[in-house]
Amino acid sequence: MEWNQSRCFFFFFAFIVGNDVIDAFNTNHRYDYLELLKDFEVKKKTINPNLTEKATFKVPTTFVTNLHEMHPGSNIKDVVSSNVIFKNRLTWTGDKLRIETHL
Repeated sequence: MEWNQSRCFFFFFAFIVGNDVIDAFNTNHRYDYLELLKDFEVKKKTINPNLTEKATFKVPTTFVTNLHEMHPGSNIKDVVSSNVIFKNRLTWTGDKLRIETHL
């Protein structure tokens, strides 16, 4: 069960930024990828769909760098906010991704 939830988190993240970005991040910045996974593992224990606040995940700066390398001119804030399905349910502020807990 644990592995499936973690995989779902990265599938969700890949849906937003693209599989190519997640795969390259995992390959090129493995330590940071694992740190993001660890942050998710800690947060998922406190996430409750009935909460009204958003869950906040600190995303390593190497992730944004990786996105810019793969898609020059892209802006992570625009990528997140332009997602039609999750518009207004996700926000990117600084180095943090904020997600509504009922997602």
